[in-house]
Amino acid sequence: MFTYLSSPPGARRRSSDDGFHSLLSLCSASGRPPDRHLLLNVGGRSFRIRCSTIQYRAPTSVLGRFTRMSHADRVAFCDGFIDASGEYYFERAGRVFEPIYDFLTSGHFHNAGDICRERLSLELAFWKIGKDFFAPCCMNDEDNELEMLDGKSSQFSSVAYCDEFDGICCGALRRKLWRFTEDPGSSFPAKVFAMISIVMVLASVSSMIVGSLPEFQTNVTTVTLNRTSGKETTVVEAQPIAVFEYIEVVCILWFTVEYILRFSVCSEKLKFSRTPLNLIDISTIVPFYLELVLHYGGGHILTDQGSEMSVHTIGEVKTLAMVMRVVRVMRVTRIFKLARYSSGLKSFGMTVRTSLPELSMLTLFLLTAIIFFATLIYFAERDEPDTTFRSIPDACWWAVVTMTTVGYGDYCPTTVFGKMIASCASISGVLVLAFPITMIVENFSKNYVEEKHDFKVVQRRRRMAKAYG
Repeated sequence: MFTYLSSPPGARRRSSDDGFHSLLSLCSASGRPPDRHLLLNVGGRSFRIRCSTIQYRAPTSVLGRFTRMSHADRVAFCDGFIDASGEYYFERAGRVFEPIYDFLTSGHFHNAGDICRERLSLELAFWKIGKDFFAPCCMNDEDNELEMLDGKSSQFSSVAYCDEFDGICCGALRRKLWRFTEDPGSSFPAKVFAMISIVMVLASVSSMIVGSLPEFQTNVTTVTLNRTSGKETTVVEAQPIAVFEYIEVVCILWFTVEYILRFSVCSEKLKFSRTPLNLIDISTIVPFYLELVLHYGGGHILTDQGSEMSVHTIGEVKTLAMVMRVVRVMRVTRIFKLARYSSGLKSFGMTVRTSLPELSMLTLFLLTAIIFFATLIYFAERDEPDTTFRSIPDACWWAVVTMTTVGYGDYCPTTVFGKMIASCASISGVLVLAFPITMIVENFSKNYVEEKHDFKVVQRRRRMAKAYG
């Protein structure tokens, strides 16, 4: 019989203690104190394993912590206790647990062809066991597919529908708000919310671009006083007119409210903060508030009609101006916010991520060739009158332009030997750049196919979410 958590306290204590004593008797059959065995029943399937084996293979996993608990804590943690066999019951799929049991006993995961990859990934996440222990014979298929599920997951990894909000405060409300902010296809209001976000991104980027035109700028004068010498310094800088500043404020306020709403309703705050798309969101918000702090905390900025004067040293003003320029440049990152609503941009970003080994190889090849040809062209051309190759770093710029077949023409060899080196650099650049292209295109095609598969998964999960409520 089962001892469930809903049983009366006294009955549960008596029956579970009797079962635990029978478990101890099984573990103490030999003359010396044996290694205690843990008896599990996962979805009706019985598993026996030594506690020391679990501690050796996965000490930080759920089972690792489970072995260190007392019997009463184990009964409270699991879904029930079977008195007759002394087994701790977990209401999960026993078939999916078999690869995990195989790992605990052998140290390796092996391919289970009849188990869904995503289902296995979720089971490993529940037991808090890493995905880095696949046997060499199964590593190519399993490891790549689980890594794709764990790292790619362009849409359905960020859209939680059922499990993640169970058992937390205001779980049902937070689940609905999360779907509202993360999944535009979940409802009509979610589509409207996504459209407003897209309009805000386009308006913000457009105002930044148009505001850089001289016709839409006004001169802003900053007057500073050097405390040591008493000299005044006037700096005139062109800035967009006021209407673009108003657009910027409205857009940033919308981005801020959107980010705070999504952060407050998410179930895993740390995971949310480390997601690339959310890092992009925060990078579009922080520069505005940082510029605001620097603006009002670093001095008074005057228009042509102003008469106030800020009191700072010249060094402070130069540093402040440099920081302000960097902060303004960071505004351009908001264009990447569109990736949240574009499957094409997500596929491109995932292609870059999965092609990092190929891109690293390309970078290494290019650096090697650039330094090689730059050194050759420098020693071939340095003794010529009016040569432009005055140093190896200058020659490296020439090598980059030549090997990428751009050819600005600002650096040109004049000697025969130099022209031969330039010809070899051009041909080598074409060959080096062509090497990883096929692998990158293959990764893009693979990610595109996965993107279409993910879309079907999201559609099914939406139907499940509506049924779940």
